[in-house]
Amino acid sequence: MTARRAAIVLAFVAALVTLAALAKEEWSLKWHGDVSPKQDDNDVENMHHRWKHFKETFGKRFANASHEAYHRAVFLENLVYISKRNNEQSSFTLGVNHYADLTWESFRTRLATAPGRGSWTASRERRPHQFSKDEIADLPASVDWRSKNAVTEVKNQGQCGSCWSFATIASVEGAYAIATGALRSLSEQQLVDCAVQNHGCGGGNIDLALSYIERNGGLDSEDDYPYSGVQGTCDRPRNNRVVARISDFRDVEPRNEAQMLAAVAKGPVAVAIEADQRDFQFYQSGVFDGVCGDKLDHGVTVVGYTPDAWIVRNSWGASWGDKGYIYLKRFPTSKEHPAGQCGVLSIPSYPLIGDRKPVPVPEPTPSPPPGLKCECEMSCERMCNQFGMKCCSGKGGNCNCQPPRDTCCDDQDEYEDENAHVSNNVALAWW
Repeated sequence: MTARRAAIVLAFVAALVTLAALAKEEWSLKWHGDVSPKQDDNDVENMHHRWKHFKETFGKRFANASHEAYHRAVFLENLVYISKRNNEQSSFTLGVNHYADLTWESFRTRLATAPGRGSWTASRERRPHQFSKDEIADLPASVDWRSKNAVTEVKNQGQCGSCWSFATIASVEGAYAIATGALRSLSEQQLVDCAVQNHGCGGGNIDLALSYIERNGGLDSEDDYPYSGVQGTCDRPRNNRVVARISDFRDVEPRNEAQMLAAVAKGPVAVAIEADQRDFQFYQSGVFDGVCGDKLDHGVTVVGYTPDAWIVRNSWGASWGDKGYIYLKRFPTSKEHPAGQCGVLSIPSYPLIGDRKPVPVPEPTPSPPPGLKCECEMSCERMCNQFGMKCCSGKGGNCNCQPPRDTCCDDQDEYEDENAHVSNNVALAWW
């Protein structure tokens, strides 16, 4: 029996075992948006329909039959887990999203920033600030900066470990909008390429990013310096184009909910959390009080709070969570959660805006964006990266995407895939 046939057989057996487990579960599955397929029975045909619907909804494409069989088996196992967890608790709901064909281990590998590279706390340029008792005493019961035109639409970092740049940018966008009345979508790619004290797609430090923005004299717009999801050479003309500035930044006192409330009441706050747990992977709605530690591995932005939860904007696209957000449980008097749910109170930071007048928007940068590897246009680089591939060439929408372990014009960084034995003869998509 060939290795490919053996993989298909094993995946089929795993799927049958999963179906047996599903038959014992009372279905409690949620799908992103209004895309839930019919759930009349739990037979093989229904499972085929679920898998087909999942692929169509999230644009999944695979290298070959064995690769798809493997991910289908993982998908069915995840359905069991989601249903089981939804039946066990009621404070939050898990659901099917674009990560539903990834094992927990693969999810952690792809989306978590390794502590050694991310350096969340190392070399922080700390600028602490204490809010007064009077400032804390007068806080509103709830704040939501989304309703006050201070939060841009949810963005997607793709498979680049640039969460730190998205968390930083969201806090700057919010602070700038609150101070000047101008909500402008700013460039995460500028930080990935140009804030070289950080590690681009390998992780970064929010304070160092804020310090860079201050020293650089501001940020370019997302339209002028668009996101590609790969670290490139800093585009100096675009780096010098400024549509928003900060004057300083502050660090909130760690592990102090009252200080954090005061900071969020003034504007969005960039934070680091632990996001590598399985419940977090499939979170869809409700107040999240599931298993979650404070081993920081992911940057996000707190854009408000309710009496029960922190309103957190993620950077995994609007198909994850509650339209791209998660509500993290608040523990205002609990000594068991000093760092807050998922460590949200560990290292909060926020920017300050000095000039209340909006910066006049300059003309777009006339020069083309910096050249990418393998003569790939930005659109092709972005598309290939979205599917876990690398771009070997591409212009005018005709993109040549290849598995990351292949070598084309340049020996790019390897990309780990838990099913790396599959054939490399593909044109699109790795997961």
